[in-house]
Amino acid sequence: MSAPTRFLNGVTTVTAGMPLGNYPFPDPFHTGGTADVDVVTYSNDFFDIGTTTAYTISGGGAVALGVGAAGVGGTIVHTPASATASAVTRAATAFSFTKGKKFWFLQRIAPSAVAGVMSMFFGMNTANAAITADGLYFRKAASQSNLDFVSVVNGTTTVLAAAVTTVAAGTYLDVGFYYDGTDILVSVNDAVKVRISAITVGATNGATVTSAYLSPVFQITPVATENLNTDYILVANEVQR
Repeated sequence: MSAPTRFLNGVTTVTAGMPLGNYPFPDPFHTGGTADVDVVTYSNDFFDIGTTTAYTISGGGAVALGVGAAGVGGTIVHTPASATASAVTRAATAFSFTKGKKFWFLQRIAPSAVAGVMSMFFGMNTANAAITADGLYFRKAASQSNLDFVSVVNGTTTVLAAAVTTVAAGTYLDVGFYYDGTDILVSVNDAVKVRISAITVGATNGATVTSAYLSPVFQITPVATENLNTDYILVANEVQR
């Protein structure tokens, strides 16, 4: 690795006339010098799980920290009860889609096995872990090895992109999406797989996403004792302050 670039006077994201104009670090509450725009971010590399109320586990099972196939770095291992659907949901629903505002999601995840009717999903949802109301997530349905990109709006489910990648046992996938305010770009292992154009926020037909408040979620329905390993999660979206 080459030598780093050194900014000895700091780096700012705002103009000189703003209150933090001479603050030597990026403004944590505004971006691009715009007083009313911010990017709020949740990220976790799972060196710890946090407080006991940070995540809600539904359907039985447990989460634990450990170093899995990812090697060096934190990992959260989600082990459900045998043959029972179990979801892990972040307690705070602090994100939402707004037309014209950017949204980012990234998760590195691996199931221990994919055989039989094992199913799983991961992404964003409302407080309802079963995602019967609203959500935007990646789904491996039972008896298939493909990962679909699915939107749920007011209980209506739409597959926005089918078979964006193949899921393999014990193999990590770095999967994410980026909403640029108009379109959604779905990526796998840093490669854009599909662009979904002209996204509508809050509608129930076509290429639409929910306007509900969301939080990260991941769920597995095992055949027996399969588990999910997550290396990291990042969620961010632009908001008006």
